[in-house]
Amino acid sequence: MEVGSDEGIVALSSTEATTGSLLSDSKVRYSWAISIDGRRYTIDFTNSKTSGMKRVFVDGREIHEQKVYRSPNFHYSWPIGQHLMSIAPRDEHKKPTDMLSEMKSSITSKVDCHFELCINGLPFGIFEKQQQRRAQQQRLQPQQLQQQLQQLQQHQQRPPQQRPP
Repeated sequence: MEVGSDEGIVALSSTEATTGSLLSDSKVRYSWAISIDGRRYTIDFTNSKTSGMKRVFVDGREIHEQKVYRSPNFHYSWPIGQHLMSIAPRDEHKKPTDMLSEMKSSITSKVDCHFELCINGLPFGIFEKQQQRRAQQQRLQPQQLQQQLQQLQQHQQRPPQQRPP
C-alpha cells in the first residue's frame, strides 16, 4: 500500500449529538468509528459553543485540546499509520430560503459551524458511501450467481443439437 492511499479504510459509523449542562445544545459531540488497516478506532470530537473549547479523542484518549471561539477557524490534523486524519469545518451548501434566515446565517457562520472527519483529505461520508456500495454489491453477487447457475442448468438441459455453439 502506498502512503496516503485509501486502501485499508473502512467507515463503520458516525454520530452527531447536541448536549449541554447549563444551556441545551451548547455542546456538540461527534463520533466516528473506522477501521484502518484492520484495526478499529473510535474518534470523538467535542465542540463547546459557549467556552470555545474543542477536544479530539482517539479511543477515549484526548490527543488535542484548543480554545477557538470562531469555530470555522479550527482545524486539527494527526497521523494514524500511513493515513492523515483531520477534523475540519464541514462545507455547507445550503442556501438560506428567506431574508431572516440569510441574515442569521451570515452572522452564525462566522462563529459556528459543523465539523467532519477527513481521511487523507477526503470526508468520512465518502468512505461511508463506498461501504454502502460494497455491501450492496455483496448482496447482489449471490443473486447474480443464482441467475448464472440457472442459465447454465437450462443450457445443459437442452439437447446437444439445440445448444448454441
